[in-house]
Amino acid sequence: MDELTPGTREALGQAITPIASGYNSPASEVAAFNDQLEGLDRYYAEEILEKLNGIVSRASALDRMGLEIVPNRRVQFLFEQAHCCYLYGFHLACAVFCRAILEGALKEVADPHSETNQSIHEMIAMAVEIGILTDDRPRCAREVAKAGNRAIHDPEMFARDYSAEKVQEVLINTRKVLQELYGLPSA
Repeated sequence: MDELTPGTREALGQAITPIASGYNSPASEVAAFNDQLEGLDRYYAEEILEKLNGIVSRASALDRMGLEIVPNRRVQFLFEQAHCCYLYGFHLACAVFCRAILEGALKEVADPHSETNQSIHEMIAMAVEIGILTDDRPRCAREVAKAGNRAIHDPEMFARDYSAEKVQEVLINTRKVLQELYGLPSA
């Protein structure tokens, strides 16, 4: 709810109030409810149209990368969700998803048999030590972890420090780490 604009919250509240009251309505109340639904539909259609140029711009800035060959369905799902959040401009959620993706992939690839819960930073260090994160990938992983932690623990500071471009970089860093962890070809 915090990511919704005040206008969106108001429109949503107006549409939900009749539902929440559990009314048995005469025709006039049904018509009023239908009018509210149409208003809500119109509002969201206009909101999406306003965001469409940004969505297309962000989508065109990314190379295609599929994770169809990754055996971990959770990582695949989170990867898709992170991209949706990025495309629609939900930067905080994108960073949180990227961190979750990183953590899941590291657990699966770097430490699959461990019964202890290691921190994400310990898993990054382990991946470096066993040679599955090389070149700039350890830095990429640390940046993703840092952004995700900031988004989770200090959303205001995240919003201040992470521009749209920095969030794009977090997403690209996540992709780079996944490519190396899973042995995927570079885009």
